[in-house]
Amino acid sequence: MKKNQRTVTFNHNPLLKRELPQWRPRFVLLALLAGSMALTGRALYLQGVNKDFLQAKGESRYARTIEIPATRGRITDRHGDMLAVSTPVRSVWALPSDAKLEPAQARSSRACSRWMCVSSMKSSPRRATSSI
Repeated sequence: MKKNQRTVTFNHNPLLKRELPQWRPRFVLLALLAGSMALTGRALYLQGVNKDFLQAKGESRYARTIEIPATRGRITDRHGDMLAVSTPVRSVWALPSDAKLEPAQARSSRACSRWMCVSSMKSSPRRATSSI
């Protein structure tokens, strides 16, 4: 090094020379460990012991059955003549895995459904329109 250059060292700062009391880092460590143990214990309690309460709360927020009436308006042309009207229709449905029919019952239900479709088509004098 040249003699005209000065070196600056920061290790002689008087604020850094002050030492902390020995109990302070131990206290902070114990406080952090106690807090993490309390949170872990609470999580185990809620998820293991008292899980029915949280299951009920989750299901009440997730699964809701709301009945919304779906009515459409009438569809008219520019002169006010009706083109389509929504009418209530009865419907029957079943899950194939749940429906346990005998072969004779299956044949009669198919025949009945075919007859209902044919009779409904014969009874309506208007054009074939469908409303869903």
